[in-house]
Amino acid sequence: MIAALAIATVLGQAKEEPKIEFKRAQYYAAIAETVKIDELGPSIPKLAMEAEAWCKAHKLKVGDSLIRYRVIDMERSLQIEVGFNLDHKAKGDKRVICSNMPAGRYVTVVHTGLSTMIQANGDLQDWAAKKGLKFAVKGNTWSGRVEYYQTDPAKEPDMNKWKVEIAYALQKNYK
Repeated sequence: MIAALAIATVLGQAKEEPKIEFKRAQYYAAIAETVKIDELGPSIPKLAMEAEAWCKAHKLKVGDSLIRYRVIDMERSLQIEVGFNLDHKAKGDKRVICSNMPAGRYVTVVHTGLSTMIQANGDLQDWAAKKGLKFAVKGNTWSGRVEYYQTDPAKEPDMNKWKVEIAYALQKNYK
């Protein structure tokens, strides 16, 4: 699961159509970090391992791994949170954030293949723009932009077969 979070480059394999769906709030535990784009790949496995160890030490049952993008400024830095879904609210500490993805309407797509994540995100953004949809983002700060890694690498070692749900929160005034 940890290595799955390390890769993100180009050339898409999304087989499913994007959709708009209502999502309930989703609790998670994660490590927050500010990284430059070229540090993203190497940082993610380390953060995921640390978050996973913390969850195990606190006897928390984890779900899908995730990367939440709080701020994206490709020329300067990204503020990310790397961790795992939880089935209930938990309390963090100085290092680990326990928070939730906000409930609301999201544009989502399930994408296959880690080497094509940048293209898949771009394709989802293009699809939403063609539909006239507006994301919950102010400047570079995102209210709800997340990738949920659904494949267990222990069961499927081929990263080109891993499934990732990409989800972007929509502005609240969208109907």
